[in-house]
Amino acid sequence: MKTLKDFQRLAASGEFNRLMAEGVADAIAESRALGFPVKAHLDSDHVPAAANFGCTLTLVRHGQSLANAGGLTMPHADIPLTDEGHAQAAALARVLPGSPALVLTSPFLRAQQTATPYCERTGMAARVETLLQEFDAIDPALLQGMDGAQRRPIADAFWQASDAHARMGGAAETFHEFGQRVQRFIDDVLPTLPDGTVAFGHGQWIAMLCWKLLGLGLDDGAAMRRFRLFSSGLPLHNGAIWRVYRLPAGGWHMRAATS
Repeated sequence: MKTLKDFQRLAASGEFNRLMAEGVADAIAESRALGFPVKAHLDSDHVPAAANFGCTLTLVRHGQSLANAGGLTMPHADIPLTDEGHAQAAALARVLPGSPALVLTSPFLRAQQTATPYCERTGMAARVETLLQEFDAIDPALLQGMDGAQRRPIADAFWQASDAHARMGGAAETFHEFGQRVQRFIDDVLPTLPDGTVAFGHGQWIAMLCWKLLGLGLDDGAAMRRFRLFSSGLPLHNGAIWRVYRLPAGGWHMRAATS
């Protein structure tokens, strides 16, 4: 099992930038060889009838968190919104559907704080769904005392290593386990949701849902590297809104919202 020092050595090595560039180039080549159907599935221009489908799920990424702003490491579940994040949450409450059938939230504080103004506006109580929590890639205990700039090269090295079964500390989950968790949501929760559900969650989680609904696998390190490239290209800014539609013939369609 790789340790924090392993990733720190890779991040500090002179080879890191070269390896990263090669990894990205390889991922692009592999993605093209697989014939990724990303644009056809995610670009609304290719699905003109989507507005006629029932919007089962509106997914919302949380507002800016203290970690997003580069703050010191905290337990993942306890990271709060910044003042800007609270302002984003208030703005989201004004543009999200006014009469949701159900409101779900990740158990993490930043998602729950983002949901609060919306729940106050709609009079709905949010139900905590544990499967919505963000990917716990690295145990916060291993990053104690670090700010965002200090964490970044370690996180980059973790993704460059592309070991889907690496566990970075006792409070972390592996990338493989993360993918399995999102798959459980698709199999066990998504089909049961009433049309008009609104859920507050996280960026990597939304990207993994896209990946899974496209039917893409997570069988090896190359797939993990492709996922990283894929997720980096999606519009997943703080406050991003995505919609999941139940297709009349079965299956799901997912796309980013323009408003």
